[in-house]
Amino acid sequence: MASGSPHLQRLEIKTMPQSRYTVEKISSEQELLLLREDWNRLSKAADQPNVFTTFDWYEAWFKCFAKTDRTGLLQRCVFVLKDNGAVCGIAPLTFSEVSKFGVRLRRLRFACRNHEWDYNDLLVGADLDCQALALANYLNQNKGDWDLVDLVDVRAAGGAVSTIQFAMKREGLRCLVLPADERCPYFPIEGTWEQMIHQRSRSTRRSFRNRQLRQAKTVGNRLRVRILDAPHKEPELLTRMIALEAQKRSRGMLSAPFLGKYAQVFESLWSALSAKGWLCVTLLELDDRMVAFQLLFRCRKKLWGYLTAYDHELAYLSPGSTLISEATDYGFAHGFDEFDFLSGEEGYKLHWATDFHLRSRILIWNDRMKSKAYSALLIRHLQSNNSRSRKAESAIFERQAY
Repeated sequence: MASGSPHLQRLEIKTMPQSRYTVEKISSEQELLLLREDWNRLSKAADQPNVFTTFDWYEAWFKCFAKTDRTGLLQRCVFVLKDNGAVCGIAPLTFSEVSKFGVRLRRLRFACRNHEWDYNDLLVGADLDCQALALANYLNQNKGDWDLVDLVDVRAAGGAVSTIQFAMKREGLRCLVLPADERCPYFPIEGTWEQMIHQRSRSTRRSFRNRQLRQAKTVGNRLRVRILDAPHKEPELLTRMIALEAQKRSRGMLSAPFLGKYAQVFESLWSALSAKGWLCVTLLELDDRMVAFQLLFRCRKKLWGYLTAYDHELAYLSPGSTLISEATDYGFAHGFDEFDFLSGEEGYKLHWATDFHLRSRILIWNDRMKSKAYSALLIRHLQSNNSRSRKAESAIFERQAY
């Protein structure tokens, strides 16, 4: 599989129709709340639904980062695309200003700051070609208001990246596409776990059976798995998950907690996303003790494994493998066709994955001197740090199991 190039990509010759959409910018909380119903409608109807581009996700994270923004200049910057007054598309961005050597620089980007989520889409809507063109035209007409558009972790599915790049260049804007730092390993769900494990190597099957026997021998039938379709109805579940994650380790050292760090964000999202069917939780329990959990997102036919943690004292029960097998059976029973580990190429992911989804970073600038100078400095910095070699895909099955 070819990864993205750090150089300007050659665009396919294609004809992009003229856009019929108008673009409006909203930046206040009041305006955004009026958009909630349309945003939820578009998110639900999207060809490739993405929990990370829902209204609830955007607003919860924006409020979190706005509280910690040292400049106090972080603003909502959501572009609304309309067709005869009807909302047909949304570009969920933010606007911020930074000062470099006394020069004020203005950036448009997604609400995430340090890759807190894994897939970004520039537009929530059903007509990417025309909507990308309308947004590009708007950005070009208002190029005096911004210096750089920096879009990280854009999903490459469906030709979205090339469509965005083509639209920007057609409207006279400069555009560079870089590969994301990490790929997203996944495997298709083609049957029950029992059926799928039979397609793996003899050593993989033997290792998994041995872990099952070890579980049965040490804890018998005291170990149980529950998959909660409405986790917000489970009393104190999120609190228990935060407590379990707090003792998570990596290479023998305590890891920085994520749920705990952003507890307020997830408390605000918990009921909203759960009630709308976006998330579920797989629980592994020993009697009443939580052994492990896996926070899953449900994006139509795709299961996304967002976060996993387990009790370090019970690591000998191989909770990670159990969670993956149970999630696979759940997915097959409910019509899901893929399990996506999301970003990161950790060994346990590569052990089970069969392929990767790619993402891109898209940089857009205009012909103003400050915009060109700022983009040149950033590009030079990114390209100098983009020399990390990729793991060979032929080694996927040689990794140690989780």
